[in-house]
Amino acid sequence: GCPAASDLRAPARAACSIAGKMGPTTALILVGGPSKGTRFRPLSLHAAKPLFPLAGIPMIRHHVDACAKVEGLKEIILLGFFDASLFSSFIDRAADEIDVPIRYVQEKHALGTAGGMHAFRDEIFKCRPEHVLVLHADVGCAFPLDAMLRFHISHGGECTILATEVETSRARNYGCLVSDPNTHELLHYAEKPETFISNKINCGVYVLSASFWDRIAAVATKSNAPTTSTPVLQHLSYLRAAERLRLEQDVIFPLTGRKKLYVFDLHD
Repeated sequence: GCPAASDLRAPARAACSIAGKMGPTTALILVGGPSKGTRFRPLSLHAAKPLFPLAGIPMIRHHVDACAKVEGLKEIILLGFFDASLFSSFIDRAADEIDVPIRYVQEKHALGTAGGMHAFRDEIFKCRPEHVLVLHADVGCAFPLDAMLRFHISHGGECTILATEVETSRARNYGCLVSDPNTHELLHYAEKPETFISNKINCGVYVLSASFWDRIAAVATKSNAPTTSTPVLQHLSYLRAAERLRLEQDVIFPLTGRKKLYVFDLHD
């Protein structure tokens, strides 16, 4: 099985799954952390947002159940900066009901979506996956993960983005995508653009090849050019850079039109 982590880890019925035809895969669910927002009160007074009930079960249980069905899945990791104790009961119950190991990895503070993926690279790759499914916790859809994974392997790129279409009047509230209608390559990406770009939007669900982490590391290194040789100040500089490291704007956007990014259209 995979090495045990020092973070909160629940027992599971099975060790890391045997890789199937699509190769070993890890699922990473980005749960974020506590905020001062009031939109979800009074629910948010008693539970972390990813644990809000949706259709009778915690919101992220829909993500977990979808991931657990993926061929070759080795483990499910929840990554965020909520206190680990908030997820202990959820993880214990999920571990009893699915056949895939599940654990929570806690950031000590907010690192940004790509910042956390970069900082915990070793944790994410403990099971040596060839591909990583990345899901934002506040997304709800059919989660066609097996189909996305097959499509990802077929095009040979480094990142597959799940997309759907919305009304033109709403499109500017999301990350907008322009893709080649024949190859499905992502040609242009704009996060909440001021003018209309496309009614095709990013769903916040990805399939990433292991090599994509080198892209994240390159951006992190570029952002973290230390101006001093003092180790403590270098570390503080790294943390500041990681906080600015956003998956969509800082890593994905610069790769558009380079045959690295492809779009899988959701047809619910």
